Parts: sequence; structure tokens; C-alpha cells
Amino acid sequence: MFGGEARASPLDGMDLHLRQLLTETNVRELAYWTCVGHIARSIGKCELQTLDKGAPVKGREWYAWNISPNCNQSSTQFWAKLIHSLYSERHSALVVERNGQLLVADSWSETQRVLVDTVYTGVTVDNLALEGAFPASTVLMFKASEDDVRTMTNLLYETYGKLLAYATRTYQMSRGRKGVLNIDSPNAVDVEKQNKEIAAVRKRFETFYGDADAVLPLYSGYTYTDLSGNKTYSLETTRDIRNMIDDVLTYDARAMGIPPALILGNATGIKDAMDSYLTFCIDPIADMISEEITRKRWTVEDVLAGSGARMDTSTIRHADIASMGTNIDKLIASGIYSANDIRAKLGEPRINEPWADQHLITKNYAPAAGGQGGGQDSADKT
Repeated sequence: MFGGEARASPLDGMDLHLRQLLTETNVRELAYWTCVGHIARSIGKCELQTLDKGAPVKGREWYAWNISPNCNQSSTQFWAKLIHSLYSERHSALVVERNGQLLVADSWSETQRVLVDTVYTGVTVDNLALEGAFPASTVLMFKASEDDVRTMTNLLYETYGKLLAYATRTYQMSRGRKGVLNIDSPNAVDVEKQNKEIAAVRKRFETFYGDADAVLPLYSGYTYTDLSGNKTYSLETTRDIRNMIDDVLTYDARAMGIPPALILGNATGIKDAMDSYLTFCIDPIADMISEEITRKRWTVEDVLAGSGARMDTSTIRHADIASMGTNIDKLIASGIYSANDIRAKLGEPRINEPWADQHLITKNYAPAAGGQGGGQDSADKT
């Protein structure tokens, strides 16, 4: 072939409308699942604490949710699949237990009931069909907000996508090469031969302009005039496209309760953005997960006695030990946390000594009613 072998593209052979539709779909999917992945990674960092009469304990239940839910997944993989299912078209995630293993279902059928258990049938996990029916009391069903986030963002993109497609098309046209080819051809009268000749010439020019190093032979009777001239390009158009993609990402993030600064990687106001992210996005999901697990895997009497499950979202933040020294001292001195409690928050291994689990309080503290405190004398008397 002229100019070297042409490079095959997945878009070759598609008409312009189909190419444009595929490009818009890719941008839309990229923005949406980028936000979902951000939430999934955050939930994966949380610890699902199991409580026995208010005190955190680590047993088989804790191990299943935080280390190995089943023989083929780690807890991080498990939570990622659950969150992705939660934000899929179903807006829900179904977890079933078989042979002591917790499994996130890929598909299922649901027969809804009001005063008795809803029944789930046709449950499949990784192309394996699980036989039998699953009453609601034996499974965990997590449901997203009633607001259909995916539908809202898609409706918005139907309008905004046209602007993105126009900017992309404008950029491509501004970078294109245009010219006039004069052909002194005896086939000018024969329409069929003329079309074949034009198609062959067009293919040669596509290869010529598409390759970095190429030679374009012109036969006798061919005269080509380049109309592109000496172009000077600016980055303005590409910035417009990038900004539009960022806008789509921003809309999806806001719909899910994620501050755009976290998705776009802006460092300004990151602390406030993280507080907002935890409050309006992660905490509601964590509460939903904790409530469903607690009500299905503990009895009423256990829950009233302080037992159950609680997802700890404080582990999402990165802890800088050097900058937290004063705060750590106050938390221990006030008796709120023990040394091992603090080490768990920092991701450090626990100390296997009795004193590390003791709750301490400074001698400067005293009862508010009629007590003495605040000075060394009161500390000595304590």
C-alpha cells in the first residue's frame, strides 16, 4: 500500500453517527464509574466492627466481613463488587450465604411481598446458578437511594453530550488537511469508473496523512493543491474538550454526594471536601450496610443489649501521626480511647499487654459538681 501499511482501528467501517454515539457513551460511562470506583475504594478501607454488648470483638463474623468473605475474594474485592452492584441499573446488591461463604449475587428475580418475606429466586454468582428460593430473612439486601442517580445523569448528558460532540468535531476539523486534486481523466464520463478512481485516490490520501513517514505517488494527469496553508494551533480547543469532560465528571460526582474537588484532584479545601464526602456520601451508605447486617444477623435481644455491626468510616482518612500527637494525647488523657484503640485507628498493630487496653484519665479532671480540679494540688489529692 502507498505510504506504508494502514493501522487498523476499532472505529474503521463505522458511520459518523455511530462513531459519535460510541464516543459519547465512553465519556458518560467513564465519568459515572469513576465516581462509583471512588466510593467503592472508600468503603473498602472501612472496618466493619462487630460489637458484643457495646464492646468491639473479633471473631468469625468480623473475619468474614474484614478479611475473607469467601474462598475467592478478599474483603476489598467483595465490597467493590457490592458497591458496583449498588450503583448498577438494579440500584441494589444481594448478598447470600452458602456453606458459610458470603457471596454478592450477579443476577436474581424478586417476588415482592408485604407482610411476609420477599422471595429471591434465580440467583447467580459468577455464572453459577444457586438452586432454591431465598427468603428475605436469610439474605442481605442493600438498596441505594430512591433517587435514580444514573437516570438523572443520563438525562443531563443527553443535552450536554451534544456540546462535547460539537467541540470534538470542531477540533478534528481544525486539525484536518484539505486540498484540491485535479484529475485529467478519460473516465470523467463513466460514473462507475470515476467513483472507483475517486475511492482509490481517497484511500491513498488517508494513508498518506495518517502515517508519520509516507510517500504519495501521483500519476500523470494528477495535480494536487494543498489548501491547509501554514496552520498555527492553540491549545484552546483541547482545553474546551477537557473542561467539558470534567463538567460531566462533576455532575456525576455531585449527584452521588461526592465533592468535585476530590474527583478532580484539587488540593484546595480538601479538608472541608473530605468532611462533606464522609457526611453526605459515605456515612449514609455505611449506615445502610450496618443496619442491614445487624438486623439480619443479630436478634432483637442482642441489638437491645448493644450487640451488632457498625462500619467505622474514620479509617478512610489518612492519619499523619506526627501532626496528631497533641490530639492523641487528649484522647487518651480524657479516657475516651485506650492505647490500642488509638493504634487501631492509625492502622498500627495492637500491643498484647493489659495496660494497652486500659482507659486512662488525667488527674487534673474532677467532677463538675463541687469537685476540685485544674491544678497540681487537686491532682495530688486524687
